[in-house]
Amino acid sequence: MTRRRDVLRSLAALLLAAACGRSAEPAGTSERTATAPRGGGGTKFASQTLLSDEILWDLGPQVRDRVVAVSSLADDPRYSLRPNLWPAEVPRIATGSEALVALEPDVVIVATFTAPEVRERLTHLGLELLVLPPMTGTAAYRRSVEAIAARAEAPEAGRELVARFETAFASHGRVRGIDPPSIVAYAAGVVAGSGTTFDEAARHTGWVNAAAAAAIAGHAKVDPERLLDWSPDAVVIPCGEDCGAAVAAFVALPGFDRLDAVRHDRVVAVPDPVLHATGFGLVDLAARLAAACDGIVPPGEVEAR
Repeated sequence: MTRRRDVLRSLAALLLAAACGRSAEPAGTSERTATAPRGGGGTKFASQTLLSDEILWDLGPQVRDRVVAVSSLADDPRYSLRPNLWPAEVPRIATGSEALVALEPDVVIVATFTAPEVRERLTHLGLELLVLPPMTGTAAYRRSVEAIAARAEAPEAGRELVARFETAFASHGRVRGIDPPSIVAYAAGVVAGSGTTFDEAARHTGWVNAAAAAAIAGHAKVDPERLLDWSPDAVVIPCGEDCGAAVAAFVALPGFDRLDAVRHDRVVAVPDPVLHATGFGLVDLAARLAAACDGIVPPGEVEAR
C-alpha cells in the first residue's frame, strides 16, 4: 500500500507540474479542495456520479467518513436533488482531474457513461474503478447499492437502504384496469421509451408509456408530429425554478393545443432532477405520476399493488 501511494504521489506531482503551464480556468470552474484529511481507516472512496454521492451518504456514517471526494455536480440544483448534502470540507472534484489523484482514493466510483479515455487514464494511474451499471430502473439502483456496500464492507447497511427504497417506491404502485391512460415524458423533443427510469415509474403507477408502446427504446428525439399522433392523456415535462412558465412554453408550441394532454390541462411539470432521477428521486417521481393518474382514473378503479 505504501509503495502504491508513493507512486500515486509521484504521478500526481507530475500531473500538477504539467498543469502549471496551462491557462487559468474560467471563473466558476475551480474545484474545492479538502481543508482536513478524511478517510481514516478502511477503503477510501471518491465518488464521481450523483448517484454514488447519494448512496455513499445513505449508507451511513461508517461509510461517509471514508469518502474523500464527491462529484463536481453534487451541489448543483439543476442536476442534484440533494444539493449541499455533503459537508463543505469534502472536495467536489471533476472526473480525471489532478486533484482527484492527489487525494489517493482506493476506489473511484464512475458510471458507464464516464468517458472511456478518463476511465483508462484513472486505471493507468493505478486507481481501482467501480463502474455503476446503466440506470434503467429500480433494479439498477439496487445493483448499484449492493456493489458500493459490498466494496465498503457494509452489506447490512446496503440491504437496509435497498429495503427502504423498495418499500417507498412500492407504496405508489397502482393497477388501472384494462384501459389505462397514456403518458409521455417530453424534454426538448426527446422522449423516454422502454428501458428508462421514467418508463418503469410510469408503468408502476398505472400508466401506459406511449413512447414505449411505439417501440421506442431508451431516450430518442421525435418530431412534434409524432407526439401529436400519439396524443397522450398526459405529458410530463422538466422544469427549472418556474414550472408554470415551462408549462406555458410547452402549450404554446405550434399545434400542441390539439394534444389531449393540453386540452384537458394534464401537462405535468416536474423539476428536472426528479424527472431524471436515478436514486431516491424515483420515489418522488412515482408519487407525482401516481397523483396525476389518480386525477384521471376514478378512485374506485384504482387498486394498490
